[in-house]
Formats: sequence, C-alpha cells, structure tokens
Amino acid sequence: FVALRSVLLFGIALFGLLTSSLAQPVCYDYNTSGSRVVRKNCSPNVACNCPTGTVTKYYVGEDDETTFLSATEMYLFNTGSISGGCITVAGKLVIDADYVFSNVTMMMQPGAEIVVNNPDFELGLFGSTLKACEKLWRGINVGQSCTFKSFNSTIQDAYHAVELANSSMGTISGTTFNKNYIGINVDGSNNNSTISTSVVIKGNTFKCDGGLLLKWDNSFVSYLSRAGIEGDKAVFTVGIEGEPSSVNDFQQMFCGVLAYQSIANIYYANIHDMGGGNYNVSPSLSRIAPQSLGLGAWESNIKIENTYIGKVDRAIHLDKSIKFILKTSKIEYCLGGVLLNEQTSGEIRIENNIDISANLVAIRLKNVLFTSVSITGNLIHAYLKNPYFIDNNIQGYAIELDNEAPDDPNPNPNAPVVTKTISSNRIYHHTGFHGISILINKKYLIQYNEVYVVKGDLNSNTSAHGIILSGGIYESTNNNKIIGNSSGGFFTDPMPSTYNAFAFYGNNAPNNEYCCNISSNTKTGFSFSGNNPNTLLRSNEMRSHSDNGLHIQAASLIGQQINNWNKWTGSYGTKAAKNDNTTNLLASKFEVSQPIGNQWYPSNIVPTTGWFFNPNVSVKQDCPTSETGTCSAVFSAFSNSNSTTLATAYATNQYGNTTYGAYTTWSGQRWVLKQIETNPDWLSNTT
Repeated sequence: FVALRSVLLFGIALFGLLTSSLAQPVCYDYNTSGSRVVRKNCSPNVACNCPTGTVTKYYVGEDDETTFLSATEMYLFNTGSISGGCITVAGKLVIDADYVFSNVTMMMQPGAEIVVNNPDFELGLFGSTLKACEKLWRGINVGQSCTFKSFNSTIQDAYHAVELANSSMGTISGTTFNKNYIGINVDGSNNNSTISTSVVIKGNTFKCDGGLLLKWDNSFVSYLSRAGIEGDKAVFTVGIEGEPSSVNDFQQMFCGVLAYQSIANIYYANIHDMGGGNYNVSPSLSRIAPQSLGLGAWESNIKIENTYIGKVDRAIHLDKSIKFILKTSKIEYCLGGVLLNEQTSGEIRIENNIDISANLVAIRLKNVLFTSVSITGNLIHAYLKNPYFIDNNIQGYAIELDNEAPDDPNPNPNAPVVTKTISSNRIYHHTGFHGISILINKKYLIQYNEVYVVKGDLNSNTSAHGIILSGGIYESTNNNKIIGNSSGGFFTDPMPSTYNAFAFYGNNAPNNEYCCNISSNTKTGFSFSGNNPNTLLRSNEMRSHSDNGLHIQAASLIGQQINNWNKWTGSYGTKAAKNDNTTNLLASKFEVSQPIGNQWYPSNIVPTTGWFFNPNVSVKQDCPTSETGTCSAVFSAFSNSNSTTLATAYATNQYGNTTYGAYTTWSGQRWVLKQIETNPDWLSNTT
C-alpha cells in the first residue's frame, strides 16, 4: 500500500508539472488571494504567436519571470534537442541542460532573454530563426566560460542579439543578424580583459534591412543597427586568418565593428553601405553615437587584414589607440580612409594595401607621437569629387601627418627608438589635393614613393602639391629625409600655370634632406617659403616644369648648397631656378658643378654672384658620356667603387670637386646612392 501510494503521488506531481509547463506563457489566472492558478488549454495572450497550423508548438516562460529549460514541457518531451516546429518564448529562459534547436522558429516576446550561464551546459542553433514581431527582445546572453553555437541561423529584432564574455566559447557561422541594435556584443568588463574569447565568428551577415522595433518598455532605441560587432574591454577575433571563406559581411547599419579598450583582430571582413551620415572627417568622433563608420576603435589594439571597406563616411577611425595594423586590404568610396588620432605609443603599420581611396583624406595621422610608423607599399588615391560637399576650394590629402605640438624636447634617453617610414607607395592625388603632407613632424624617412598629381577641373584657388614639409611655428621639429621619390604630373604635358602645383614644397621646415628625388611636369619642381635653414638638396633632378624647376620665394632661406649635384633637364616656362630675394643671397648660396654634358647647369639661368652660379663657368669642361677619352684619368679613381675614397668625398661635401678629381662617373654616384638606400642614416655620418 505504501509503495502504491508513492507511485500515485509521483504520478499526480508529474501530471501537475506537465500541465503547468504546457500553459506557462501568460496562460495563468490569479485567484482572489493573489495566488497563481493554472488554466489549461489556453490561447496565450502574447505579442506574436506561432503561425496557425504549426504542427509542433510550445509556450515557454512567462513575462518578467525566469524559467529553467529542464522544467519545460518542451524539454521533457524533447530531451537534448528539438527539431522543427515553433516555440513562443517569454521572460528569461535559462539553459540548464545541453540543448539544440534545429530548424525551429522561435517567437521572442518583448524583453525575452535566453541565458547560458553554466559552463557545464551548451546551447546550439542549427538552421533556426529567432525573431520578434512587436518589440525588441533582449537577446542570447552567454556567460563566462560558457559555450554557444549557431550555424546557418537567423537572429533578429534583439537589443544585443548575442552577448559574449571574453571567456565564452563556441562558433557562430553562416548566421544572419538582422535589425538588431547590436549583432554580437563582447563584454569583457567583468572578467580578465587579457583572455580572448574563443568563439569563432565566420561567414556571417550583419545587416539592418528595416527600422528597429521599439524597446520592450516602449522606448525608442535607434532607427538603424548601431554595429554588427562591438567589444567593450574585450579581446575578440572576426574571421579566420588565412581563410578567405571566413568572410563576415556588414551592411546597412551605422557601423561595422566598434571597439573600446579592446584587442580586436579582423580578417576578411566586407564592410560597406553603412547608413547614417556624419559627412565629415574631423579628428574627434564620439563613440557614443558614431554613424557611417566601417571600423571605430578607442584606446584599443586593432589588426585588420584582407578586408574591404566601401561607401561609408569614415572607413577606419581610431582614437588614443595602442597599436594599429592594416594590411592587404581595400578602402574606397569614403570621405576619410584611415583616420588615427592621438596615439602616443606602440606602432602603426599600414602596409601593402590594394588601395586606400578617399574623397577628403586617405590616411591621416594626427597627434601621433613616440609611435613607430610604417606606411609602406600601398596604392593611395585622393579625390576632390565627393558627393557631400560642393566646394572647389577645398583641400585634402592622400597622406596627412599633423601634430599640434612638437615631440618632447627633452625625451627620456632610455626610451625605445621608434622608426617612422613612408616608403614605396604609389599615390595619385587630384585637384585640390596634396600627396604627402608632413606638418610638425620629425625623423620621418620618406623614400621611393611615386606621387602623381592628376589633372582635373582646375581653378586658380586650388593647389596640388606632391610632398609638403611644414614646421608651422615649431620650426625645429623636422630632421626628415626625403630620398628617391618621384613627384609630378601624371601626364607628360606640363600642368596649367593657373594654380600652384609644387612637386616638393618646404615651408618653415628646416633640417630636412632632399636626396635623389625627381620632379616633373608640375608648375614648380622644388619650392621653398619661409625659414628652411639647414636644408640639403643633393642629387635631385628637375624635369620640365611650367614655371620653375627650383623656386625660393621671397624672404625664404634654405641654406647653402655647395656641389650637391642637382640636375635640370627639359624645358621651363620661366626660369629653371628662381630666387625672389634681392638681399642675403649668400645664405642660400647655390653652387652647381658642371659634370657630363650641360644638363646639370640650366641654360636659362644667368649666374648671379652670391647665389646661383657655376664655379667653373669661365673654364667649362665638356666630358664624354663614357669612361673613355680625355677624362679617363679623372674617372679611373672612381670607377672601381672605392668605398673609402667615395665616402670621404661625399661626407666632406667635396663630391665632385678637384680634390678627388673634377667629376665622378655615374658608377661612382650609383654606389653612393646604393649606400643611402641600404642605410639612409649614412647621409648624416660625419666621420
């Protein structure tokens, strides 16, 4: 009898459990004492229900209450997994057992939430759809060290569709995130921020193809998704390094990826057609409400490879970052390309990118101090034609480096040495644009770049300079080396003289070295304004300019140039070399030796005592173009690349004077240039 009684009681309890879970979602009545009573066979009064005719339907949870998965009728009849059908979810559903939803439609009630907070249990979605039909639901919250997997599913209409911790685990693949305020949010603020989430995020689509629903409390959140992925004090990876098939696609939102005090690696992302519109590239950008932004990061460490960003206001914006790497990526149809602001340590590497194109500024580093910089091997375009501003007088930059203050005048002698290089880039800049602008920066090595100004709709109020160095009011903050660059017009015919186009331009920028550069087909080859003392012009070539090959503007100073082997070729609209000053010419004394042929000393220059002259003009020596003939004895001392002799001649500013022979051969000069290529600091070697 006792045993039979126990069985009967258990059966009654089980029946009560099953019937109560069957009627859980808002299918309760309350008696006069306020106690909840079960109402059977009810039609729940929910915001959005499963479609009529669905074979399998379950109601799980109740608004503002917590329900454990293992206590639901759905779980009791479908232990471990459920396949097909429709489920209505209300309140908070806690996953307290391993469970998989396969090809299931889940109608998420306003404010509903799915929580995975026990590392012992795993939640999986396979080919399933989670959506709301009236108000936003909260999303799926995956706790520390917990596992979540989603394959080929759709998650939409959530506030944070998936919330991950730094230590979360699992895979999110082939899943569509649509009309969520944030698709995936990685929150590392409550655990060790150095732990990287091991959730693999690959092959997903993040979009917002319609307006967002109101929040569950009826408040307005936003009319577009804020971001596809956002990290807060987090460590996360998007895509898989070396796997092109892992590409994640972001579109029709305010931003693609956002990060704050985070470490993020982005591989094979496709970020395009972002919504909103700040329509500016000012250095400041609040992370509270950014718009039309591909990737934004504040105080973060970011690495981006093999990524495409297009049709946005700002492709990349970083503020006070620690480290930034951009490689083998493409940026186009943007107002601003790569915009970095106030980085004071670490490194910046922008290398081997397919194209970085922008309408206002392609690459801008503003207030970047004590930071290693490498901008190398990129194709860069800057255009005036932009869809947002109609202003023919606007000026922009392909590469802009702008500091508001100089480097520390008394740096720590034990601080690590940083290198700053802009090398081997091909740059096309258009009307109203400049190629490389260096303002209040020092110790940059700018070498082997090809900088072309492309003719367009020109007017007299625009300018198109190739490489600009300007010290502003901080005249001593330079010491840059500009070596082996070519700068000039893209077309062979001279640029119109109605506007300023300088291949190389120095403005209040002293202590800079221009060596082995070529200028061609602009208004002026080398132009200097303001105070530029200790400027070195060595072995540069000026080829056919519509105005001057060299122009020293009024009240300008560059320092004396003695036997530095600069070369003029082609034709010039006015003079090959021009100095607007009438006094103190000795301060910019320009002495040109007469080597092979007559191209080194421009024919349309009248020697001016105290400034531009040839010391041998009265005794002209014509040397052959080969190492034979009357000058063979002179050439022989240099044709064997005698390093000691050449180095001494070059370092003592006597390269080409009579102490070491009247004129050296091209083989000797090429040897010297090779040393400069190998080690640019060789130029400053006084020994």
